[in-house]
Amino acid sequence: MTFVQTWQNKTGYDVMQFTTWLGIGRNKYYSWVKRQGQENQAKGVPARYHWLTETEKGAIINYYAAHRQTGYRRLAYMMLDENVAAVSPSSVYRVLQTAG
Repeated sequence: MTFVQTWQNKTGYDVMQFTTWLGIGRNKYYSWVKRQGQENQAKGVPARYHWLTETEKGAIINYYAAHRQTGYRRLAYMMLDENVAAVSPSSVYRVLQTAG
């Protein structure tokens, strides 16, 4: 914004011309001007409620150690049936990949 304001003062071109050259919309530019000097704010609380806890990760690894011949998909459903952990097969895969 200071770039646009500085060069607007030096050249006499209007803001619309600079925003067109820079490839940003006029509304976006003015929303940036309005927010200038304010701290960046997140648009909401990050969605962390679905992340696996360390306890769940440990349970997956321990369960896999007892059932090494079982694939990750079947492992996910076996853990669900036995109330070990309620996680998706892709989460089981990621945890096992990370654990090595």
